[in-house]
Amino acid sequence: MKFDIDFNVSYIKEKIENLAKFTDPNIPFTRIVFSEQFYDARNWLKKEFNSLNLEVSTDNAGNLIGSLKSNIKTEKVVILGSHIDTVPSGGRYDGIAGIVSSLCVMKHIIENDISLPFNLSIYDYLGEELNDWSISCVGSRGIAGLLTEEILNRQNSVGQVLKDEINKIGGNTKFLDKPLSIAKNIIACLELHIEQGKILEQKKINIGVVRSIPSISRFNVKVIGQAGHSGTILMDQRADALVASSEIITFVNKLALRLSQESNQHFVSTI
Repeated sequence: MKFDIDFNVSYIKEKIENLAKFTDPNIPFTRIVFSEQFYDARNWLKKEFNSLNLEVSTDNAGNLIGSLKSNIKTEKVVILGSHIDTVPSGGRYDGIAGIVSSLCVMKHIIENDISLPFNLSIYDYLGEELNDWSISCVGSRGIAGLLTEEILNRQNSVGQVLKDEINKIGGNTKFLDKPLSIAKNIIACLELHIEQGKILEQKKINIGVVRSIPSISRFNVKVIGQAGHSGTILMDQRADALVASSEIITFVNKLALRLSQESNQHFVSTI
């Protein structure tokens, strides 16, 4: 069994460059879920799956899957994967690195005729990034049965309904009221991802293992002031919304800094 590092590095670079070409030409590197560029990238990925003779499918949640069946009869599966959608100007590596590295792993296993005691699948999780429906991790939520009717019936800024888009790409939202059947057979889900902080870079470490992932809570704060003439309303009579907002901003920032230092845990506040 041989793992040719130089060849595989070249393979990974080539595939990353190929995927990066599917972008909004006016806002590189941008590939919003359900956009024309996203569909083009998915078609490219299907061809890559086919070139490896994988079984290609789309599950009810709209995840694109390339599967290698085990030589033994089993329903158990290990999932490799990530996502090919991006936020605006999301770059050429976020998500893509996980997809391309999964292709490389699958290619190595097939070419070296490695026998596995489980099925192996590459997943392109649908809509991992936050989108115009104010929801992220669409595909993985679907696997877990966490796409509620409220979420599925959301409309974006141009009136498109989320469930319609999922169905259009190959999903079937009628069956998303509970976890997908595959969920009970998953042994592990593995994702190689770029570091989006600076810890590994600063410590000059090539790779790390994630021990925990920050959960996200979002809050909208509405500050209502009172309009007044900029030159004649006295200072003790003013109610400028931006002044109050600035106090909230600095308070939250200082609180987050204190909590992160006291707990010695990863705690971040972004305003």
